[in-house]
Amino acid sequence: GDDTPMTPWRSRASAVVGGSYNKLVTRFVNSSIVMAFILYPLVIRFLVVPFECVDLEEKFSNANKSLAFSFRLKQDLEVECFFSKAHRNWTICSTIGLVLYGLGIPVLMFWVLFKVRTRLFQDDVRKRYGFLYSGFELKRYYFEAIYTFRKVVIVLFCTFPNMYVRMLLMLFTSWAFMLLHIVTQPFDNRGFQCLDRLESLNLRALTVTVTARLVYDTPFYKEWTIQWLLHA
Repeated sequence: GDDTPMTPWRSRASAVVGGSYNKLVTRFVNSSIVMAFILYPLVIRFLVVPFECVDLEEKFSNANKSLAFSFRLKQDLEVECFFSKAHRNWTICSTIGLVLYGLGIPVLMFWVLFKVRTRLFQDDVRKRYGFLYSGFELKRYYFEAIYTFRKVVIVLFCTFPNMYVRMLLMLFTSWAFMLLHIVTQPFDNRGFQCLDRLESLNLRALTVTVTARLVYDTPFYKEWTIQWLLHA
């Protein structure tokens, strides 16, 4: 019955088994999060390969008429973008992968943190998911999911074949995330807000770099820069 002398031992055994199980789950979750952070950029970079097309009109229109006025896959110039069956199949597979993995990971991160948002300071929650929200203010616990989504957006925009469109999209993205950072200031205030300052400097550097590229590639400024360097 329940009052047998073995009951305390059974209770202790259950506690030991339960504790071991919780530790195993915590280690598995921690390992999965770390591996996801390591593999996420690599997988996303692989998934956007079918979207990386180059316009060969300017480069080969005079030398090879068959390649003129067409976009070719950057990794294999034999594959014509948008029209060939092989490229369409790869594009469909990559799109499914980006939706399920590229967007699924940030959504999963937000969903998991949202479920435990009232228990963020409990030891078991911090041990399992602390890697995702440590360093952020309590009310901005979900910002790691936003930064993960930002990686997908930037990598996707980098695949646009037209340089001006690519730079403009990246410029708008950097400005949008800069405004978001200014409004929210998501990091905690340790070290005199050093984390917020570093993120602000990071976004400013991205914005200045993209703007400088756009200005330099503008014909007027490009010619003016070359003349200035020649006569300096």
